[in-house]
Amino acid sequence: MAASSIAQLSSQMAQPAAALKWLAIAAEEYAQFGAFEQDRQLEWLRGANLAALGELDAARDVFQALTEGREMTEDGLEAASIGWYGLAEIDRASGAGADAGAAFERALSMFRSGDQRGSPWYLMLMAGTLSAATFDDLFTEPARSRWARRLRGRMLAVARMRSEFLDAPVVGTVLMGWSAWAMDHPERRDRALAALALGERLGARQDLLSLHWTEHFAHAERVAGAERVAAARDAIAGLPREDAVLRGLAVLREPSAPGR
Repeated sequence: MAASSIAQLSSQMAQPAAALKWLAIAAEEYAQFGAFEQDRQLEWLRGANLAALGELDAARDVFQALTEGREMTEDGLEAASIGWYGLAEIDRASGAGADAGAAFERALSMFRSGDQRGSPWYLMLMAGTLSAATFDDLFTEPARSRWARRLRGRMLAVARMRSEFLDAPVVGTVLMGWSAWAMDHPERRDRALAALALGERLGARQDLLSLHWTEHFAHAERVAGAERVAAARDAIAGLPREDAVLRGLAVLREPSAPGR
């Protein structure tokens, strides 16, 4: 229905108040048709946007309920994985870094099959986990590097297998997540800046707190300086989206020091 689509677009663009408004309208529409399962599929979106507005207790209730269920999403994923990821974001926002790290790992461990690990959700949650781990110094640096290699390798594998069906915002999300980690490595910083700018150009999804562009650009400006960030944006201004996808994958393919 139109309301749920608008809610999802609002969430992707980090407009949580609008997302919640349209989710409420969508819930009323689904209720009229008895489509309660469809409404249930949007619970994670409700939780994510409550968290974005700082309503952490309400968001925690939503995500906790998801972790206790056995539902599968329309993509064949366990809804509990999204619940655990949401709890990780709440713990992170509450300053409970150790709890956040454990919840991030638990969420990703629930993607068990090859099909599940080839899903856009796995890429997005890995990108978010890597971003959060970089910003908050979660895990060890070798562990963060392993997640970076896994994210990069999985994206390139998906691109090889589904080159005609790549979702530009998902590619952008991967670039945004990888750039956060790479930005802290001087030998990768030029690639990180390019990845960050291309992620923005591709409309990287911002449903997850750790993927909000403001935090990524603030991190990049602290590390590389505002002038270099602005130059990276200017370098791809007006680039067609199709070309931005290809250039983003080329950035990920480019070899560098061990760990890439």
